[in-house]
Amino acid sequence: MEKKIQLEKIYEILEIEIENEKLAKQWNWKKILVRLITYPLSLFLLAMCFFAAIPQGKYLLALGILTIVGFYMYSDLKIILEKKKNYR
Repeated sequence: MEKKIQLEKIYEILEIEIENEKLAKQWNWKKILVRLITYPLSLFLLAMCFFAAIPQGKYLLALGILTIVGFYMYSDLKIILEKKKNYR
């Protein structure tokens, strides 16, 4: 956000006019389809960790899967919420 503000100030100082900026759409068909596949897959992997990997003592595998799924879910939801905040 800070970079965007600095860029706007530079444009203002140099008297450069910008056309309407297009924000990347967060809900196009491709992204919706990807989310319809990845969210259930992530939930399935989480369930497999808790019901299969951890009881069998495969803690390293479970930790790896939980890390990857957690990072994906956190980053995707963060992107969605930031885009939603910027549209207001």
